[in-house]
Amino acid sequence: MLILSKPVGNSRYTLLSQASVSCCIKEVVSALNNPTIFNSWVKFPNSIRELTAVRQEFYRKTRFPGVIGCLDFTHVDIVPPSKNLNLSENRYPEYMYVNRKHYHSINVQLICDSNLKMFNVNALFPG
Repeated sequence: MLILSKPVGNSRYTLLSQASVSCCIKEVVSALNNPTIFNSWVKFPNSIRELTAVRQEFYRKTRFPGVIGCLDFTHVDIVPPSKNLNLSENRYPEYMYVNRKHYHSINVQLICDSNLKMFNVNALFPG
């Protein structure tokens, strides 16, 4: 029996198989957990001056007052974890990774500034 993965991506020229994307997740999460990489790419304003600059840039681009970040979530397809609960490997039971669209995913939170620079990434929770 031939099992085909569903494609992932918005363009037919850059589609990847779901299996290929799932294989990359562990490597990407591991890289983001490295403080050197994380601190180079993910930065929340840490002074009043930086916070004010971000707020002013948002207002300049959007005319929304007081905005310092845009929050969004996205589901990242994953290979289903084992149904055998092994807390050293899986923090949550397999069924918790099934999202509202009935596929296994991790729900990733992202916060960015007006220039799409990431302030926060959280990929800890099941779909």
